[in-house]
Amino acid sequence: MNDYKAKQELIALGEEIRQHTLWGLIPEIPKWDCTKLGAYLPVISLPAFIYSLTVKNGVMSYAVTSFEQFTKHTEIYEINATLWEFMVKLQAVIDSQTEKEFCQNLLEVLRIEVYLVKEWDD
Repeated sequence: MNDYKAKQELIALGEEIRQHTLWGLIPEIPKWDCTKLGAYLPVISLPAFIYSLTVKNGVMSYAVTSFEQFTKHTEIYEINATLWEFMVKLQAVIDSQTEKEFCQNLLEVLRIEVYLVKEWDD
């Protein structure tokens, strides 16, 4: 699957999640390790996050930007899962039939490992 097609597929899955009848349920969230996606992503913003993912050479990445006084700090993270693995987990969230199953599948998405690949200050 080329990067453009993968990005479009991710956007479609994000929209399906947003329209899910159980969306808005927030599972009890553990304290996240900084190597997990959940550390950087409020659960409620998952559809918007999916839309903002960058796909390049089959690798999904995202930027985290913070501001301190007059300095902009940017960090780029990559998701340590294949596109297929990530999409399967998103589809499991969409296919959830009960509240418990929905929360469990959502937590599985948030447990995906991420790693810092680049950072800089502007």
